[in-house]
Amino acid sequence: NAIEIKGGRNNLIAGCVIRDVGQWGVIVDGGWEHSIVGCDIYDIGAGGISLYGGDRVKLIPGKHLADNNYIHHFDRFDQQYRQGVSIDGCGQRVSHNIIHDSPMQGIYFNAMDHVIEFNEIHDVVHEGRELGAIYVYGAHDNWRWMNRGTIIRNNFIHHISYHCSPNTSQGLNCIHVDGRNGGMVIEKNIFYRFPYG
Repeated sequence: NAIEIKGGRNNLIAGCVIRDVGQWGVIVDGGWEHSIVGCDIYDIGAGGISLYGGDRVKLIPGKHLADNNYIHHFDRFDQQYRQGVSIDGCGQRVSHNIIHDSPMQGIYFNAMDHVIEFNEIHDVVHEGRELGAIYVYGAHDNWRWMNRGTIIRNNFIHHISYHCSPNTSQGLNCIHVDGRNGGMVIEKNIFYRFPYG
């Protein structure tokens, strides 16, 4: 990985070029109020940015932020379930990012109370099915761990197509809410040239 933050508070990664990395561009593991802003992240072996923080049980937001980043040509080595931005825990925000060109999802989220807004995502999920440009799965065996409270609004998702996946029996969506999830707000998103909304 290029940059890893474990714990801590209020660290800022801004205006960086992160490229030609074998695994993730930036991993935030725990802590509070870390931000990745205005970075170019590309030609990455796995995912772009991973944000984990907050307290899911007590619903205390971690307040990590990924804003105004340009993330493209990622998941080049793994080619399985590595995203442009992956968010987990409670209370992260992903906004104003441009994400494109990957065999898997643009944004993946898990757990509670995230905000995903004003992102542009295109030409992702080249090799997957039953997935989405924005995707959540959630625990399938425990109602207590279902994902709730996330807001997905004002995103522009376009040019999502099947490309080269051999799996032709499952759908491919702009936003895919899978598993046991509820209490989300999905509004004012624009979809253009896609198999399913």
